[in-house]
Amino acid sequence: MHKSFLLILFAVFAFVSIACSCSSEKSQKEAGGANIQTTDGEKAESSDFTTYENSENGFSMAYPPICYPQNDDAELEKSFRGKLFIGEGAMLSAQCHVKDNGSAYDQSYFDMQYEWASSISDGTEILKNEKSSTEYVVKSAGKEMVHNQRAIFKNGKIYQVDYSYPVSAREKHDKFVDEVLASLKVK
Repeated sequence: MHKSFLLILFAVFAFVSIACSCSSEKSQKEAGGANIQTTDGEKAESSDFTTYENSENGFSMAYPPICYPQNDDAELEKSFRGKLFIGEGAMLSAQCHVKDNGSAYDQSYFDMQYEWASSISDGTEILKNEKSSTEYVVKSAGKEMVHNQRAIFKNGKIYQVDYSYPVSAREKHDKFVDEVLASLKVK
């Protein structure tokens, strides 16, 4: 089931990437609040971020002004256990993963998720790779795509934020990554 979920997620990402590249770019909001210093020295405007809260699954995260919610249907959000956002070539997802039957995952499955997220292919550069027993952050850049993922393992559930975009869109998205990943909160 995990492989089929990944295939579905990849298909959604491919569709979204094509749709985003065909649409015209939306203008970014004017700066209006405190600046957040990111690791690459660029500034992100935190006052422009919007918080997404999933009370049913007990987590929240913030998303930048250049990303827009996609699954506004309550049933789709419930089955996805989260929300999908797209914007200017990027796909951002926030989800809570549990087994199909609703039972809990164990530590070995969380560790396997981390191994999958941190595995590299030819030409991929790992930008950040940190892991504890209950959390990981992996940031990587390949020849075509940049992948940023943070996961928290709590009570047998994996809460995950995944922010991916083409290398050509790094200037637009890199400045938001650290704040998006840090914003994942689990109750």
